[in-house]
Amino acid sequence: MQHNSKSFFLSLLLTTIILIMSEILVSTLFPLIGLTDFRISFVTVIVLYLAFYYNNILIAPLIAYFYLIHGVFSLEHWSLGALSTLVVSIIISFLRNLIHLNSYFVTFVFVQLFQILIFIFNSSLMSIKVGSFKFLGGSLTLFILESLLISALSPFVFGLLKKIWSIQGEDIEEAGI
Repeated sequence: MQHNSKSFFLSLLLTTIILIMSEILVSTLFPLIGLTDFRISFVTVIVLYLAFYYNNILIAPLIAYFYLIHGVFSLEHWSLGALSTLVVSIIISFLRNLIHLNSYFVTFVFVQLFQILIFIFNSSLMSIKVGSFKFLGGSLTLFILESLLISALSPFVFGLLKKIWSIQGEDIEEAGI
């Protein structure tokens, strides 16, 4: 995707607003209905979308930016998540020409697969940092439910992000922005 600076910053702003709104919704709504430990984070889907479709040198700063925004709403270590996702985005960049997300099922499978890789990297780094591998087992059950739901929603989120990140300079001028 080619972007000029206006369309890039507009896409970045809209994606940031979506991330903040989803984080606020998850942080307030889920505890109200009794799901205090269940946290769906759309930052992973946003970053995976950018890794699949946004072939640009800015991918690393974008990953750090979106994980920093996510870190405002979460107690988890955003830097470990950003590092894990960066490693997975490098893997995706090598496999980009082999992966075609052209159906719901394929998108679901690949998002789930890459979420598992991110979880393994994240849990391994956290276990090394803490010095105990108890973290891996304790978070595995929640991860399975959360990742399946995120993978199920990912084709719809990818569709929305595709519209946002395909904004061109002419579209901005037509809107009067």
